[in-house]
Parts: sequence; structure tokens; C-alpha cells
Amino acid sequence: MASDIKAYRVFIASPGGLSEERKAFKDTITEFNDSDAIERRVIFLPVGWDLTLPGIGRPQALINNDLRKSDYCILVLWDRWGTRPDHDSKYTSGTEEEFNVALECFENKDMPMRQIVVLFKSVDPRQLSDPGPELKKVLAFKNDLESKRILLFDSFDEVSTFRIKIRRHLASWVRDHESGELGKAISPRSVSVQPVQVVQSDNESSGEITDIRTITDDSQLAKGVAVGDLQALESYGEVLALTQRLPRAREVFERLAALPQTATTVSARVGSLKQLAKIAREEGSFAQSSELYERALTVLRQADSSSRDKEPNLTIEYAHLCIEVARFGDAANLIDNAMQTRIHQVPLNVLGLASAHYALASNFYQQTRNKDAHGPSSEALRLRQSVSGMSSGPLIASLIQMSLIVRSLGDLKTAESFIDTANQILDKNTKKTPLQMAGVQVALGVLRREQERFEEAEEVLRQALSTREQQFGEDHPLISSAAAELAHVLEERARYSEAENLYRRSMNSRLRRYGEDHPLTARAYNSLGRLYMKQAALREAQALFDKALPISLKHLGAATLTGIIQFNEGSLLSKTNEKRAVNLLRAALEIFMAQLGPDHRRTREARAVLEQITVYSEGGFPLNDS
Repeated sequence: MASDIKAYRVFIASPGGLSEERKAFKDTITEFNDSDAIERRVIFLPVGWDLTLPGIGRPQALINNDLRKSDYCILVLWDRWGTRPDHDSKYTSGTEEEFNVALECFENKDMPMRQIVVLFKSVDPRQLSDPGPELKKVLAFKNDLESKRILLFDSFDEVSTFRIKIRRHLASWVRDHESGELGKAISPRSVSVQPVQVVQSDNESSGEITDIRTITDDSQLAKGVAVGDLQALESYGEVLALTQRLPRAREVFERLAALPQTATTVSARVGSLKQLAKIAREEGSFAQSSELYERALTVLRQADSSSRDKEPNLTIEYAHLCIEVARFGDAANLIDNAMQTRIHQVPLNVLGLASAHYALASNFYQQTRNKDAHGPSSEALRLRQSVSGMSSGPLIASLIQMSLIVRSLGDLKTAESFIDTANQILDKNTKKTPLQMAGVQVALGVLRREQERFEEAEEVLRQALSTREQQFGEDHPLISSAAAELAHVLEERARYSEAENLYRRSMNSRLRRYGEDHPLTARAYNSLGRLYMKQAALREAQALFDKALPISLKHLGAATLTGIIQFNEGSLLSKTNEKRAVNLLRAALEIFMAQLGPDHRRTREARAVLEQITVYSEGGFPLNDS
């Protein structure tokens, strides 16, 4: 019933020049309500000066009254400060007055204001080198926030990025509503002045950024950028990419890549092309990313031998792109080329060789060929552990990978030992990042589900999903995978409605990023189909299995995921089409025997269902998404 829906008012404060953002604010709230919030018994109501009804009295006072009734306030600033609301006001602009009213509301426990979010739209560095009077006020306000630690703030470059950030906050506020955490929370969920580490979908990162505080402020780089300082441009682009300001980062690296050869170096050209390839991958432009990696490799191969030592690392990065888009054969060739180069290097590049083994294991793991993945993953971990002073990022990535692989092979005790080791490293690491902790939490959540410790699994997976949502856009693979894993736990707890919402979220995200013809989409179809089967929605389940199986057969062949889909569909058909069911179950059993061994849980389940083909059992459908 409508009366069961909780309404939250969200006020947007901004000066002129941000009409696109104000429209995007309202549109994003409407879309989020329709797609997510209302189903979860929440609705957000946009509020702002352009939505305030006219009345008698001081216009700004009418706006302030609406603000005082609001639960959240979002302040957006760009290069304008605004005009004084009236001649005797103590505030220099209406936006400044609204911000101070919001702070007063937040500090008053009797007022509904729960959180204040401040977002700065990025200004061209060349404009920063000679700001006008209004921009100077914006920059002074930003510096004041940072120096006094009144609030933490975030930045964006384009309206599309602004929409993503608004949606992340809305999602966070829904989770707060559901968990009952409705106290005051002045600091926003995303922080621009903290060290940030971006992790690609292969979950491997080369290290931490230790000096990002010195270069996150655009104005600190403006002078160097304005005069064409290449080192300043490169540093600026890297910071933009690290803080997920991808459109602006792309502009910077396109500028660097377009420089004539006489004005730059091979290393700088390759670095710019590599960064552009990473950005294109992050944005889901996979063909463009592939073309940029090819261009970077061509530049390296045409250079003198002193530059060729960068080729294996670049090749491995390209291989991870191929893995994500299910070009598993191309990935295998790239990894083999890099590995052969590393093996014959003198002196031996141990960490480079470890990265090649890690990539090879990832290639097998994404094909659900987990027995094949075990060897190279173990070797990558061994090599990394052999290096003293090893950076924690790659080491933790290897421990997570090994935990997931051995867990999938049924060795839960060893899987837990890898997670314990990763947590021990994190506990000692003063530079650990939230994303590293989230990666360990996902591995732990999957393990706890397998151990039927569902309450613990749900807790850590919710934490991991929340962390990733704060960093990435809606369709990032790390978010869709965490959402699917959490959905599986909720499914096991028979909370089918919540599980379906998350499964659908994950499925729609994968469809948008990869399209239908991708193994991850097949996994999503299978998971949702299994959920429907448990609820006796057999026709809907059958349709999803029928879509999933051809995709898995095409891309993976006789791999574990194919067997799981065959097992689920065979079990579904066991009462209505015995011949088809037997054929599917026999094929699944053959795959499980080859991929998992005769004693694995899945192998035993498939054998048992075959032996009791006329008995419908809901106990045999525990597919995990990873």
C-alpha cells in the first residue's frame, strides 16, 4: 500500500549555470524511484528553489522553509557563486545562505536533515590559472571546507558522472533506511581528498598511491597544465583516472597522445595510450580499448630495445581486457607471449612472471575451468610471497584468487586459510584501501555461504557491495558480481523478493555492459532461473535456462558453468520431460567428473538426481555466481 512507503525529501542548492545538473538531479531521482526505491518501500522527493511554490514574503525565506523540511541536502558548485539574496543579507549568495541553513538543520537534532553532500563540477585548469571574482569565491569556499574539515566533498566532470554520484547517494540512503541507520551522517559517502586506488575487474593492483593528497586539487596543477608541462599533465591525468573522473582524464591523455614524436618520449606515448585504453575499458568501450592497446604495443615494437622491457606488462593488461570480454583464446596467446618473454629475461623479473601466472589463472577461472586455474594461481602466489617487501595489493589479489579457486573445488578449510592470511596483511598495512578490504569480504562472504553461515555471509557481502558502490558506476563488474553473491545468500535464506531484485540488478547491469552473448550474462540468467525454480515458477525458469545454456556452450564448452546450467535445467525437467532431463544430467555429471572430481558436492548431487530421476528435489540447486 502507498501508506507503507517512506518519503525522503532531497534539496538541491546551486547557483546559476547548472541547469543541466538540476534537471539531471530530478530525472535521476525519478528513475531511481521507479527502478529501485519504490520496490523497497522508499520514495525520494526532489526539492529546490525552482520547485518552491510562490508566496508572500522574502523569496529566499520561502526556499529556506522547504530546505528545513528536507532530509538531505546536495550542494553543487561550478564556476559561479551567485548573487546576494537581498541587499541587507549577511550572505553573499542565496546558495551560501542555503548551505548555512542546511548546516544549522543538521546540527539541530529535532530537524530531519541527515546528510549534506557537496559536489564540485571540475573547472578547466587553464581557467583556474586566472579565475574571475565568482570562481575565486567558489575556490575559497572549497579551501575553507578542506582546511576546517567541515565537510568532505567530491568532484565530477560531466552530467553523466553527476547522475552516477547522485544515484550512489540515493542507493546508500535506501540501505540506511533498510538497516535502520538513520542518524546524522555529515560526511558524504565518497571522498575526493583521501587516497584512492582503482581496481580493475581482474582484482589485481600494483600498489598504493601515497601522495594523492598533494595533487587532488585541480588548482595545484593549473599552472603547469596551462603552460604545457608534460609531467604536470601526466600527473593530473593519473589523478583524474584514480578518482574516477574519467571524461576529464580522457581529455588529458588524448592531448598527450596527440603530441608530435619530437615533443615527447616513447614511454610517454605508450603511457598515454595505455591510460586511454584503461579508461575506455572502464567505460565499457571494449573495441576502442582493444584498438588503443594494439596501438601502444605497436609503438613499443617499433622503438629501440631499451623500451621493449615494458611490452610484457602492457601485454598482460591487454590480456585482462580480453578475459573480461570473453576473448579467452586471444588472452591465452597474449599471456603466453608475455610469459615467454619474462622467462628469458636476465635477470629474471619475478613479479612480472607472477603477473603472467595470475592472468593465466584468471583466464581459466573466468571460464570456470578451476582445476586448470589452480596451478598458475598457486605459482603466482608463490612468486609474490618470495619477494621481500612485496606490495600488498598484488599479494592480496593472489590470496583472494586462490581462496575462490580452492573453495570452488570443495576445499573450504584451505580457502579460509588464504582469507585469514589476506586479513593479517590488511591488519598490518597502514595504507590498505577500502577496495582491498571489499575484495577480501567478497571471498569471505562466498565461503561463509558455502559453509551455510548465512548471517555472516550477508553482513560482509553488504559491506563489500556498499564499498564498491561508493567507488564505481552502476555497471562496473565488481558491483554486479557483489550484488549477485549477496542475492545468492538471500536466496539461501528464502528471502526471495530481495534476492530477485539483486539478481535482476546484476543481470541488467551485465546486459548493459556486455550484451546477451557473454558468459557472465549466462550466469545471471542461470541464477535467476534457479531462484524461479525454487518458487515453482517453472515456465520462467525454463525460459532463462534455455537462454543461458547456448551462451555457455558457445563460450565455455564443457566447463563447470555449462554443467551447472545443464544440472539445473535437467532437474527442472525431471518430472515433465524425462528423456531430455536424463541427457542434460548425464552431460552435467560428465563435466563435473572432469572439472571437479568424483567426490565434489556437485558431482554427488548430479549422480543422486540421476538415480532418482522421478523425484523432484529442491535441495540440489546451489550454484554460486563466482
